[in-house]
Amino acid sequence: GFLQLTEMLPGATFVDAGAGLARARAVKDASEIERIRRAASIGSRVAIEIPTLLRAGMTELELAAEMEYRMNQLGANGRSFSTIVGFGAHSAEPHYSPDDSRLRPGESIVCDFGAWYRRYACDITRSFHFGPRDAELQAVHECVERAQQAALAVLRPGIS
Repeated sequence: GFLQLTEMLPGATFVDAGAGLARARAVKDASEIERIRRAASIGSRVAIEIPTLLRAGMTELELAAEMEYRMNQLGANGRSFSTIVGFGAHSAEPHYSPDDSRLRPGESIVCDFGAWYRRYACDITRSFHFGPRDAELQAVHECVERAQQAALAVLRPGIS
């Protein structure tokens, strides 16, 4: 590493180029943009499949493994971070680690995952509900949908 380099070049002055490299990496060329799109496409395709994977009694770990397998089958080079799957109360815990908890009808589900593709990554979070929703949860769902539609109505390129 660095110590070996200083021994090999005793008269050299070393300068931190991190800020300049970060600026250069911030601008993407066409091939980098394509890799980002591919990572996002893989993740999005898996997100669409998640409802078809849900089975009563499956564990959080089983769903996470199936999602990762499908990302790899679609061309990912792996996951971009540890896949989070939470059922029921676990779905409200940020940065949760899946375990052997089993899916039951009426539970909410959160899946936070990402595909890694040729050094570029995506990060996708999706919430689902398994089975029928009670009236309170249905009202919350409708409120969130209205908020999303209101946000989408004002979005345009160039704003953040």
